[in-house]
Amino acid sequence: MLLQNKVAIVTGGSYGIGRGIARVFAENGAEVIICARGGERLEETAALIYKDTGKKASLMVCDVSKRSDIEKVISFVIKTYGRIDVLVNNAGVQRYSPILEMTDEFFDEHLSVNTKGVFMFTQLAAREMVKAGKGKIINVASDSGCAPLPDNASAYCASKAAVISFTRNAAKELGPKGVYCNSISPGAIGDTAMMDYFIDYTKGEGLKHCIEGAALKRLGKPSEIGGVALFLASELSDFVTGVNILVTGGDLM
Repeated sequence: MLLQNKVAIVTGGSYGIGRGIARVFAENGAEVIICARGGERLEETAALIYKDTGKKASLMVCDVSKRSDIEKVISFVIKTYGRIDVLVNNAGVQRYSPILEMTDEFFDEHLSVNTKGVFMFTQLAAREMVKAGKGKIINVASDSGCAPLPDNASAYCASKAAVISFTRNAAKELGPKGVYCNSISPGAIGDTAMMDYFIDYTKGEGLKHCIEGAALKRLGKPSEIGGVALFLASELSDFVTGVNILVTGGDLM
């Protein structure tokens, strides 16, 4: 198992990509701590992980836009496990608004959760990793951070572009201290809240567009993002830092 006895935090871990990553990590032997704002789905995810892998995940209710919530998670993990080997910053929001109609509050929400949340969780987890002289941080960005898509998503695109840039800078700064930082930019992934919202927002047309736009002519699966995260979390990527990996089925090359 590639992550045997590793301690991994996954934010936004109650559904979609976060759930897929947490399950793959548990399958590979990790002690997984899943964080999200909603407790009910956290319990559902923990039950699924236990059923599929026999591993019991720890659950933490956490709003990544609040430093106090993040501090509670870090404190719990250190007290319970003694260390943090892997952090996956996956929690995020995606909504749509034309620039000419967008409010300050709408834009700020995307930056607060998608960008500042990544910064704060990275900072607090990295402090513990530096003490240990090792650790791997994986930030879930988006192909929207590399290209202006979909329409009316400029706040989301800006927040994810910032995540990619922050990841590179963190990799350069933290690398000498033994901490790796990489990002994954998913394309259209099924069984996620964001895809469900997008399909509803586009009255179903978005699903057809996503499938036709991909070279593989299908949506991705959360487990497929989990596989890339597993590579970045494991020893297989021990000479890889500061990269952004597009996992899009070929919708953006």
